[in-house]
Formats: sequence, structure tokens, C-alpha cells
Amino acid sequence: MGTDVYGKNPTDAVGEHFHRSKWGWDPLCYMCDDLFPELAARVEVGGYARHNDGYGLNAVDSEALADALNEAVADGRVAAWVAERDETLASLPKDDCPICDSTGIRTDDLAIQAGQHDKALSPEQAAVSGREFGWCNGCDGRGWKEPYETWFSVEVNDATEFTRFLRACGGFETRSTREHRDGQWGLRRKPTLAGYQRYRRVQMALTGPKALLVYFTIYLYLKLVWLN
Repeated sequence: MGTDVYGKNPTDAVGEHFHRSKWGWDPLCYMCDDLFPELAARVEVGGYARHNDGYGLNAVDSEALADALNEAVADGRVAAWVAERDETLASLPKDDCPICDSTGIRTDDLAIQAGQHDKALSPEQAAVSGREFGWCNGCDGRGWKEPYETWFSVEVNDATEFTRFLRACGGFETRSTREHRDGQWGLRRKPTLAGYQRYRRVQMALTGPKALLVYFTIYLYLKLVWLN
């Protein structure tokens, strides 16, 4: 799951394709939104650049964004933006773990069959939890989890690599690998805001933390009960 960005008229191999997972592409886009709002707004239907929906910039604006990013990296604005974001994320409250009711020890039937309730902890885990036994796969025995926002990360090097792509892409569009391979440029209907919101609700239902918990629980059931 990620975003594939393809150059329209690349002048070099580095301008042919730029890829980041969802966890890396979204904050890179937010960085551009914050530091260069005027340039970022030139991407059709601002915000859709975060998805493989065929949006992007022309060659002139791509070059302008490359210049802006390069300057922001050189003068420290990108590093400052990353540091401020990291500081904000570090200050967010932790999320309670719903699997173990924030105890750090999972005690439902599946967990007991898997031995989580009396699993020996590593010295590092014991130092955090204050005990030597009892674990939860949802929170690594801590009773809490890092908030969802911290799953996303970006570094100065990401901006530097994106700058190199922008410089050589000749304009770009976001498009899935399959559509790019099959030459299906611009054939998909561009989404409305309501359609995008529906897409996000379905996406979170299928890939969000709750969905991952359901998938893992089903896996444990099949492994420990049904397959045995």
C-alpha cells in the first residue's frame, strides 16, 4: 500500500518513478503543503496527490517545487519542520490497548492457549512493564500503544530524494503501477470529495488498527483451534 509517482517526460532514470509507502508519502505531502502552499495548491483537487488518482504537476511547476524543496533543505526549514513534527508526535497521549484492557496481559481463551498470559518477558519488556511474566500481542505487554499518527514518518532525506525526482521528471502524475504499465493514463474518472470520503471510510475499515486486530484474532483462532 503506497503511492507511485511517474514522470511524464523524464530526462533521466531518477525522474521515471518515485515510490513511498502510505506511511511515508502522506507526511511528505503535508510538508510540501505547509512549506510551499502556493505550489502544492497547483496539484488538482488539493489533497488527492496523496493517492494514485492521476493528479500531479506539469514540468514547470515540478521544477519550481524542486527548487523550493532544495532551498528549504539547504536553509534548514525542512529539518525544522521534521523536528517540530516529531516533537508534536512525541507529545501525543498513548492509546489504551483494547485487547488486554490496558493491563498488558492478554487473558482471553485464544491468548491463554497461545501462552500469552504467562509468557516470560525480555529484560527490556520487563523494565517497561515492571513485571517478568504476562504479555499481550496488541501492545507488547505495555498496556498502551503509540497513537496512529506516529505510524507515519518522514526524514530530510525523503525531501532530498523527491527533489531529485522532481528535477528530472518533466512533470508527474500519481498512478498505480498496473495503470502505468498498461498505459491507462487519465482513463479513470477523477473522484468527487464525497467519493473520496467514502473511499477513506472503506479503507480504514479494511486496513485500520481494528481491522488488523480482527485479522490477527482470526489467524490465532485458525492456528490454535481450527487447524488443531
